[in-house]
Amino acid sequence: VAGTLQGLLTLAEEGGGGDAVERAGWCAEHLLRMRREDPESGLRAWATSSPVPETGFAHGSSGIAHALLELYRRTEDARLYEAAMEAFAFERSVYREDLREWPDRRDQPADRPLMSSWCHGAPGVGLSRLAALDVVRPDDEPGVASDLLLALKKTSAAGVHGMNNLCCGTFGRVDVLLEAGRRLENPTLERQARRMADECLERTEGLGFVLPDYAEEEPHLRAGLWQGLAGVGYALLRLADPERYPCILRMA
Repeated sequence: VAGTLQGLLTLAEEGGGGDAVERAGWCAEHLLRMRREDPESGLRAWATSSPVPETGFAHGSSGIAHALLELYRRTEDARLYEAAMEAFAFERSVYREDLREWPDRRDQPADRPLMSSWCHGAPGVGLSRLAALDVVRPDDEPGVASDLLLALKKTSAAGVHGMNNLCCGTFGRVDVLLEAGRRLENPTLERQARRMADECLERTEGLGFVLPDYAEEEPHLRAGLWQGLAGVGYALLRLADPERYPCILRMA
């Protein structure tokens, strides 16, 4: 629903669909109704694949809060802003200081390492805070800025490892650092994004990109955007010309 909301806003910005913003509002009303109270903090956020509210951008509260803030820019509906800030506060309350990461609260093995990816973990959390900087109220700015700093430190430290795709791999981290460098006018972050991309390309020379493969029988080439080669290609295009190619990880 949050993705549909942002798609409708993009449609409205491009001059299509006269009732797109109204329909985005319907999505927002549904999201407000679907909030669930976290048993530990008492704060409300969203549970998408777990009995308790979750963190992160693709499947968690960061991404939904981001969508509500994008609509808030257009409507100035205070309920959207307050819901987003409450979700950010929830994520702040479950942050793991010992691991310097936001937990993945899905039902999974306890010994599974936490992800530092766009979908789950610091990169996506940081992207939501980065996008919120120019709309956040003064009283909320310190918390949002603190979240962003922690997220960028973890994203930088995660470097190149594991898969290469946009959703849960290296090029998602690359794109977040590139966007942060541009938005914050921080050339160090931009240079790091390019170094990570170069390292990833060097590692894959002759071997190909490491992409998730969920086929049960035979390996297959993933050609899609989030999990496959299309996303890797788009990330490389953005590195070559970030003025022309927008950050699709923001979905805006």
